[in-house]
Amino acid sequence: MASPIAAWELNQSAINAAINQPINQSTDRSAETVVLFSLNKQISNIMVRLAVRLLTSARNTYFRNFPQAYIDREMGVKRDPAYKPRTYRNTEHRPWAMQEKNLNHPRNKIPPQKRLVHAPLPEWEIFQGDMVQVLVGKDKGRRGEVVQTVQERNWCFVGGRNLTYEKYAESSGIPAKLISKELPLDVVTEVALLDPVDNEPTKIEWRYTEQGDRVRVSKRTGRIIPIPHLAMETYEYKTKSTYREEPKDTRQKELSEVTYVPTSKTFEEEIMDKMGIVETRKQGGTFWY
Repeated sequence: MASPIAAWELNQSAINAAINQPINQSTDRSAETVVLFSLNKQISNIMVRLAVRLLTSARNTYFRNFPQAYIDREMGVKRDPAYKPRTYRNTEHRPWAMQEKNLNHPRNKIPPQKRLVHAPLPEWEIFQGDMVQVLVGKDKGRRGEVVQTVQERNWCFVGGRNLTYEKYAESSGIPAKLISKELPLDVVTEVALLDPVDNEPTKIEWRYTEQGDRVRVSKRTGRIIPIPHLAMETYEYKTKSTYREEPKDTRQKELSEVTYVPTSKTFEEEIMDKMGIVETRKQGGTFWY
């Protein structure tokens, strides 16, 4: 099966050929319009499928140890490989949370013009626990800590910044209350990572240390900006070093045990050596012309 980029190039060449081909004066020009419309529709479908494939490959790291089948089932993703959930909208809630299930309920049909197709960033640069500066809105210039990220939408939530307020009326003797809630900010255009040297916004790039570790480096000062420990936190543990093994966990000793040593023999020859079978027949010569 050809890749989407190759198919796009093939369709683009077909469009150029259709445009440059001379049209008979006796034929109607509507035929050319139909051909160009069908080719453009194929190109748009290919690019949408490519964007959705990139989108579904990105997951939030906090639940990285959850089974993929469970996440797909809660998101309503069918097991059919040809199925593409183009109408699904990711929010700050998890796929199994009731708020996100209600938003993506089948009765809430999203029209084609409002469907979201977000291509994830090639390199995710801001993580939970980073100190950032807000670049837009009423909190422009203020700083805060990232409390949550949603990589499927290129979002981050900064604690105490870009707030909205929800009012709950009094009911059953419970007094009315006003609750604040952070709104999402785009990690590319609406926030900037702070350099720990002078606490000023900076751009970063990924480099490798002498030990082979991949780290973030400030372009302005050249200082390494370490990834916070909060970004390593998962549903099962705070840090890997403090994790306590459970009875049903696979032990580290079993994981590191070498159970297979590859050789130059075929699979059948290895089975015969394991079972002590000796082959006395000789294979005939093979000739290639």
